Amino acid sequence: MILADAVVYASPIYCYDFTSQLKTFIDRHYCLTINFGSPSHTSSIEGKKVALLITCMGTEEGNADLAEEIFDRSMRNVLKCNLIGKYTIPLSEAPDFNDRAKEVANKLTKDIIQK
Repeated sequence: MILADAVVYASPIYCYDFTSQLKTFIDRHYCLTINFGSPSHTSSIEGKKVALLITCMGTEEGNADLAEEIFDRSMRNVLKCNLIGKYTIPLSEAPDFNDRAKEVANKLTKDIIQK
């Protein structure tokens, strides 16, 4: 992960948050920081391009917004990553879900390349 050009974190929303597996994975990133909270705070993945891709059965607002905020704070403030974007595909049981997922995947790919 440290040597990767970019990292995409993906999860469905479960009870307004990531799955426990992704939450644990992100929590374990904190060992990549040194001197958190001090002026000399650094991270082994500082500047790394990262993005969040989530799906949810409901709408984004009032459903995925909390997970997006947690991710934002962890990646920007603690790990000092270059957050490319947060991509949510709501209404996962709708008939057009696959088409919307492809559109979001294309946008995510372009954003990683361009930013």
